[in-house]
Amino acid sequence: MAHEQRIWLRRVALLLILLVAGYLRVHDRDYITAFVDEGSFIMVGRMVLAHPFQVPHSTPLNYMFGWYLWPVMAGVADHLGGLSGVRALTGILGVLVVLGVYGFGRRLFSEDVGLASAAVFALLAPAVYTSRMGTYDSSALCFLVFGLWLYVCAWQENKGWYWFLSGICLFLSFLSKYFVALYFPFLVLLAFRKGRRPFWTFSVPLAAYCAIFLYFFAGNMAALIRFGQGHKELTAPNEQLWGIYVVNRIEFWILATISLLAWPRRNDARKWLAPLLWLGATLMLAFQAWSRADYNIWKHINYSLLFVTPLAMAGLIRILRKLPQKIYPAIAIILAGALSGALGFIGHSWQLDKFEFWPNVTPILRFLDGRLKPETKLLADDLVFQFYIDGSPKPSRTTYPYYLDYAGSTGGPAYAAAVRDGLFDYVILDGWASPKSRAMRDAIRPALSERYVLRLEQPIRQMTGKIEAYERSRPPRLQPIMEFFHGQLNQETWILAENKDLRHYVTPTIQPTHLIDPEGFQFGDQSGIAACAEAVRERLFTYVILGGGRDPKSQRMREAILPMVEQRYALRKQIADLQDGDEYQIYERTTADTALPRVEIREPATGAAVRTKGIEATLKGVVFGSRSGWYVRTDIYTNKWYPQGDKIFPNATDGAFTQTIYLGGPCNHFVRVRLFDETGKQVASASSYGVARANPDGTPPACP
Repeated sequence: MAHEQRIWLRRVALLLILLVAGYLRVHDRDYITAFVDEGSFIMVGRMVLAHPFQVPHSTPLNYMFGWYLWPVMAGVADHLGGLSGVRALTGILGVLVVLGVYGFGRRLFSEDVGLASAAVFALLAPAVYTSRMGTYDSSALCFLVFGLWLYVCAWQENKGWYWFLSGICLFLSFLSKYFVALYFPFLVLLAFRKGRRPFWTFSVPLAAYCAIFLYFFAGNMAALIRFGQGHKELTAPNEQLWGIYVVNRIEFWILATISLLAWPRRNDARKWLAPLLWLGATLMLAFQAWSRADYNIWKHINYSLLFVTPLAMAGLIRILRKLPQKIYPAIAIILAGALSGALGFIGHSWQLDKFEFWPNVTPILRFLDGRLKPETKLLADDLVFQFYIDGSPKPSRTTYPYYLDYAGSTGGPAYAAAVRDGLFDYVILDGWASPKSRAMRDAIRPALSERYVLRLEQPIRQMTGKIEAYERSRPPRLQPIMEFFHGQLNQETWILAENKDLRHYVTPTIQPTHLIDPEGFQFGDQSGIAACAEAVRERLFTYVILGGGRDPKSQRMREAILPMVEQRYALRKQIADLQDGDEYQIYERTTADTALPRVEIREPATGAAVRTKGIEATLKGVVFGSRSGWYVRTDIYTNKWYPQGDKIFPNATDGAFTQTIYLGGPCNHFVRVRLFDETGKQVASASSYGVARANPDGTPPACP
């Protein structure tokens, strides 16, 4: 009866520990607006689920230190409950981590060690704070601790399904956060001691998972390594390292010191266990020393705590076991509870305001409420606004401090010139401390007063910066051009502009790829200026805007296309830019020539997303003024010209014809139809540019 009572009491104790852990991790989930990483992961998850990717998340695997597993989990939770739902998910995962620590410690040592480890981990500040933020560490820690728990079960019982499930959990942890792979070689080598069963059920499957992953994503991993080598925003000055690694992480060093009580005895049959756990804790610290992600130690230390906490509790329980049996339970409960509470108090586990190291942007969101329109353009110093403002996969209305090409420059000068020209309707600054954010703010401040007025200013709690919102008070420099286009632009509009800065003014009203400048433009097998000239000849563009080009290439393009523009387009407006003396001419496409013979493509139109059967689609066209023996040929250009079938002889009655065409890739097909006379001489042509293969649901694909 006493044994059953102890089992019941331990279950109640575990339940209470999990309830406390759950409260600390799940309550008050809206305590602050999203951290930039939370917003980025949710945005990537939305894009994975909705297909189209957009800048700056167009290639997330090249800079994200984990695969799509966590973003998809976050995207689903966001769909169900928004940011609060994502934080609820990380809180639940955090509770499961506490449960996993219990199971890990119980299997390694004893029931008492498992309970004490869970009690400590439930209140440890790094574990609590990580579970309150919607990032991938919660899923990585959860899968890792369950993988370790199953590994110990497999070691003790040598059952194949334990080994197999352990490998799956460890690989899922790796997909959440790549550096978990640091543990794999040691776990595989250790498993060799148990014979052939773990080799076939653990080592081989785990190696196969990793090999398959690298086969498909080796390029992304190489890009990620290059990104990591140049990413120094998380590196702290040397004078701050003592505070970051020792003073602020004192709970780890306390537990590491207590773990010395578990120093192996000479005749201990498991004397290898403590060194292995210390090795597990040291691996993460070694990674920190190599990567210098100093500002992330507050969450990375959790990976070491998974190993140190059970070992420390084993050492403490070893000492307490020397007490008389009658008083041991009470003393053990008191000491474990006191240690848990003390470590939680040291780390401020229940004081959320101590954890706020990023700005609360609620005042800015309230300021913008009701002010945003589809054509509104903003400049923001924090990528978190993409989560709130550009919250779904669509052309972004916001410019961020990562890259801007404007007025022939990039970086700080480009941002300053754009602000000076009044490109943005609003400039919103939340004081985010990244180097690029600071550099952008420093660059634009002297120019803000020329066209903007301060509408909101508020200090940030726990930070030295302030929140600011500026509204444009004078029209932008290119306002006359935008007034001409007001109400005339849509997603089907194509514009050729000598001044490539114009693309910033018409996005997202038209697709960014539909505003063309001579830089890198391809049309058929032509590129650059020759491609622009050919596209003007084919009347691809709805409008051609000449003027404002400041580089020699723009001026050469003007000279090359002007004769054809004057033939095929009508001058609609001339605008003098009084600021720098530039003069702009806006030309609009006229109707096609009515001279005969001619050929027209009815389907697919330029920029169309075509439904296909596999890669097959149907081209429909019509010939006017054709004679007997005349024929049509169809070609598609991707990386070269691909003929589409044989000669087509149009219908003698109405000149109509159809042709099966093959869209091999999803994007950017150039379709050309040529009319030949009976001698094989080309007499007319027509083309459709930017034809894409539609997704199965009919939506356009995500094209660069």
